[in-house]
Amino acid sequence: MKPARTKKLIRNSGTALWATLFFTFCLGCSSNSEEHKADVLGNDEMTAADTVLPAEVLDSTAGQDLVQPVLFPDAVATHLKRAMAEYLAFSGDPGVSVALRLATGAMFVEAAGITDVVVGTPMSTTTSFRVGSNTKPYFSALIMILVDEGLVQLDDPLSMYVTDYPLWQDITIRMLLGMQSGIPDYLLSEAFMITAVFNPDTLTTPDILLGFVKDQPLLFQPGTDCVYTNTNYILIGLVIEQVTGQVAEDALQTRLLEPLGLDNTYLDVVDEEKPDLSHGYMDLAIVGFLFGLTADAVALIPEDWFMKDYVVDATYLFPPMFAWTDGGVVTTPEDAMTFMRALLTGKIVTPESLAEMQKTSVCPIMGMPVDYGMGLSTATGGFGTRWGHGGLNFGYEANTIYFPDRDVTLSHMHNYLPEQSYRLEDEILAILDQESPEPAGPACAVPQQLYSDEADEVVQFRFKGPIQAEDTEFPAPGTTLIKARLGGETIALYGFGTYAAEQSDTGMRRVDVISVAPSLTAGVDQRTAVVSIEGAVLEGADGEVLLEEPDDLVVLILETVLDPDTKGVQKTCVVAVPDATRPAALHLCGGSPFQAGPGDILRVFGVAPVDRDPAVVESFLNLISLPRCSCADGQGGFAQCP
Repeated sequence: MKPARTKKLIRNSGTALWATLFFTFCLGCSSNSEEHKADVLGNDEMTAADTVLPAEVLDSTAGQDLVQPVLFPDAVATHLKRAMAEYLAFSGDPGVSVALRLATGAMFVEAAGITDVVVGTPMSTTTSFRVGSNTKPYFSALIMILVDEGLVQLDDPLSMYVTDYPLWQDITIRMLLGMQSGIPDYLLSEAFMITAVFNPDTLTTPDILLGFVKDQPLLFQPGTDCVYTNTNYILIGLVIEQVTGQVAEDALQTRLLEPLGLDNTYLDVVDEEKPDLSHGYMDLAIVGFLFGLTADAVALIPEDWFMKDYVVDATYLFPPMFAWTDGGVVTTPEDAMTFMRALLTGKIVTPESLAEMQKTSVCPIMGMPVDYGMGLSTATGGFGTRWGHGGLNFGYEANTIYFPDRDVTLSHMHNYLPEQSYRLEDEILAILDQESPEPAGPACAVPQQLYSDEADEVVQFRFKGPIQAEDTEFPAPGTTLIKARLGGETIALYGFGTYAAEQSDTGMRRVDVISVAPSLTAGVDQRTAVVSIEGAVLEGADGEVLLEEPDDLVVLILETVLDPDTKGVQKTCVVAVPDATRPAALHLCGGSPFQAGPGDILRVFGVAPVDRDPAVVESFLNLISLPRCSCADGQGGFAQCP
């Protein structure tokens, strides 16, 4: 490994790839208390007969079930199943479920993996998921049904329906739906997070949730800006209950879900186990930062939460009221696909109401600008313009999108965080873009013998993704699972972004996998893994790869400190280098005509021993003329730390 190349690796790896970790977010999983239900119902509970979709909407869907089903193309289905299997192999996620509808009406509905890692229950197409903010389109549509019925006006002030929050009284329904209210997000309240971690059973009503932010100042003058906050949709839930006289789950059921025949969808309000709900898992070492949990806070979490290392089964950690109408829906990909297509093809609300929902403003979500309407967001990419919504819940991820120009609907759901779902989504859309796909080869499977040894001081890695050309400005991310076993502890080395790129120096060609991760160690903000493979050992390889030279596989671990104000890299140090005294191992899914060059898809599994002894680290770095620590020089570059 040449000195110049190694220096560039360390410089590049200091920048966190925040990119597309999350499309949009919701941290909840909700439950309506009996007290709240009694308050809403009073003596005016409405019946299902009184609360259905408008007749013209029902007429537009009449007879659809009589249409002869169209068979999904076998060649495409084979590719999709392979993509799902490989997503699980390279991400390490327990399970995934996908529903896809083509313009012909042909549908692909498949599930892979398991719902319960302890019991080993297989995932099925009727397995349901908590879908987080994928809930918002349902309640936005429900409000618009009430608008179509003349029961609500978009420019009505909140005070017409909810009177307990004087600071918000002039905020309109339109502002709530479109994230233009300026109300702070209760999920980001420090008091809420402390309660959620240490006293979650108290989160039992919407008023309790709203209480965390009801006295906080607005983020901006209502109607003048757009900031995504989940509080808006808690208030939407209260408006729906006031107008219909029903609790939110019943209003959703009778006015929207039953008319559409969505039998596997509901707003979760009962704090008990659900037989068809997948378990949801998350690694707090990676996603804790998203939920506002510092390293100190994670250290205070009771040990009985953790299954192994920092992995938590989050399925029933919190009462279902946790997110209510902003994130409490449970559904399946097939139901979600059916709902989203019905909404965006005008089968649920009038054309006028749908047009209102699709009026967008630029709204920052997780630091990224998003064109956001009323419970819907839109973007344009290689497959065309999409409409839909994504969502996170503790241990779950979901995304449901519709492409109007192609009349294609896709919903995919996952039972693990950190999610890498967009890698699978991109591959599915790429498969659909092929006019006549070549026959799919067998899916890459995890070589179990590779990871059977629990040896210490090793880095275990899996990666699937495109090899980028050298110095690509915005490298495409891959699907990965990279962890180190150091001092008896498992350290995550992925989560912020991972990519592969071809690199060369004085005629030597290598393929480098760069992966950035958060850190729970005091004084360290990020860790980076650099897996550098000699290009020649990859070309044409398939199966186990023989490593003959020490530099055939070089793995480094770096620790980075960020500037507390700018979040730019302040200092990066190499803390682990290859251990040449122990063998490394590679397993590659290649095959002809794989050349391990730009454009090829790298599918690699590996184990590499490392050494953290300071003397060994210094010796290795001296050999390649590289400083152990590099610091920002104040001019956009890096130099050896003083």
